[in-house]
Amino acid sequence: QSDGSPIAPSDLPAEVPVFAVGTGLESRWQSLELAGISVGRTNFDHSPVAVTVRVVSEGLVGEKVVVEVLDGKRIVQSTSFTVAEDRAENSVQLEFVPRQSGWVSYRARVRLAGGTPLETLIPSEKDPIAENNARDFVVDNRDRTYRILYFSGRPTWEIKFVRRALEQDPQLGLSSLIRISGPERKFV
Repeated sequence: QSDGSPIAPSDLPAEVPVFAVGTGLESRWQSLELAGISVGRTNFDHSPVAVTVRVVSEGLVGEKVVVEVLDGKRIVQSTSFTVAEDRAENSVQLEFVPRQSGWVSYRARVRLAGGTPLETLIPSEKDPIAENNARDFVVDNRDRTYRILYFSGRPTWEIKFVRRALEQDPQLGLSSLIRISGPERKFV
């Protein structure tokens, strides 16, 4: 107001935006964040899932950070590193093979070392915003059969060896289409 007295947020019209600004920090800002995640996998079953986690930390020089992938409460894969700079961005890669079939839900999480690993994400003095420390992702682990079509213009001896090699893998199915020449051309 013009006389310098504060205005209550409830006295403002609804279309006026209100922003909270924190002031007066007595200590330096410290934060840990799972800033990004990417998940990759080859198309074949039982291949490892590669999870790359981008971790951003601020004001945590010398602290040990733990990066984990969880299936419910079970830790599937875990690694750790020590923060080297005041404002650091680290990329950490974890690999694991899913135990169950179908669509499987996982959670990637970063936390400071110490404490119980299975505790929920709780804000602390060194990491006041715990909500940005975890992300969920899904892995497609359904059983599939990949079909291969072998097409040839004439019968050859190689198809026998190709067929034998592919019979070893239940995930691969081979179909052959071979042209047989004669009085009447036909495909077999």
